[in-house]
Amino acid sequence: LTLPLEQLWKNVDHRSGRKAVNRAKNKGLKIKQINSIDDLRIHHSLLNEGREIASLPKFPFRNVESIWNIFQEIGITGFIVWLDDVPLASTLMTIFNGYINEMGFARSKIDIKKLYNATDLIKWHIIEWGHETGLKTFDLSGTDPYSSDKKSQGIFKFKKKWGGTCLLYTSDAADDSLRVDLGGRRIIKK
Repeated sequence: LTLPLEQLWKNVDHRSGRKAVNRAKNKGLKIKQINSIDDLRIHHSLLNEGREIASLPKFPFRNVESIWNIFQEIGITGFIVWLDDVPLASTLMTIFNGYINEMGFARSKIDIKKLYNATDLIKWHIIEWGHETGLKTFDLSGTDPYSSDKKSQGIFKFKKKWGGTCLLYTSDAADDSLRVDLGGRRIIKK
């Protein structure tokens, strides 16, 4: 995030990243920072909508609220992408020592069905916001670039298009040349 904003934008994949962000902006999507308990409830609703799509059990609001409260002293914020009065996607992020770590990303059924590109807009917004706020790193969190699983490959492709660096850590770093996964997580770092 310490590069000039123009360079950060150029580093984003033109076809799958920059075009998607521009399409989202052209569709009139807006971003609002999560500032209240009501905003947090909207994020929670989107989170559970995504969990329903993935056939996962609902996540209780008290857990989201607890995470929010615990990280208040360290640094936590989030954003919601809106089309008029309809929330399309949201995310929470912890912020510590110049480092953004995204957590609790959520996407609505409407965004999936209508392809509004809310997920792309929110990622670019975090990069812009982090840059303008003077933060140094945006960690898109764990992914496996060597997985043969289609879902994992899609997640890696989505994270890679933002132009960051894939860093290996824990046991993976020791065996990177062998491409052996010993159970460590990989991150994409911007």
